[in-house]
Amino acid sequence: MFVSHNLGAVQKLCERTIVLEHGKIVFDGATADAIKFYQRQNTAEFVPAQNDLLQKVACQANENSCKLTLLLENLPNGSEIDLGINLSTETSQPLYHLSNRFIGQQLLPKEGALNLEIDFKHSLKPGNYPISIYLGQDERELVWQENVAQLIVPAFNPYGFHNSDSIQGPVVGEFNITQS
Repeated sequence: MFVSHNLGAVQKLCERTIVLEHGKIVFDGATADAIKFYQRQNTAEFVPAQNDLLQKVACQANENSCKLTLLLENLPNGSEIDLGINLSTETSQPLYHLSNRFIGQQLLPKEGALNLEIDFKHSLKPGNYPISIYLGQDERELVWQENVAQLIVPAFNPYGFHNSDSIQGPVVGEFNITQS
């Protein structure tokens, strides 16, 4: 028996998969079908468990952009917060990393709280992408929570005539072709 939320590992190791919800079986069948079922069941808003700092994560995405909303509470006041956000594939391969340090933006808690909206463009094919979040302050880790939420890119077809399932990885949206 193998128990995991890592869909990539489940896909590699299992032929049959059972999906549980509140301790009850809601799906029992082929792994590929179970993964599709599980992905459809996930919502775009998550309340992280066992964490008094990271209160809420909400994610809205379309075929080329994302809005991530974070509610952080009970933060120590006095110095800035370091925020790191990782997006990865279902098999835990890193795709994107966002950090307030990369854009030179200070995040200073007010009365121990931060309510953040992060907007960014992406070039991902349709699917679900786990989000992990790091919070630090004064060079020490406050939170490192993996797979706290998912960026769900809805089905769309950038080719207009092919099945988008044939796209193998992130899509490069802006590039040049020179023909001679």
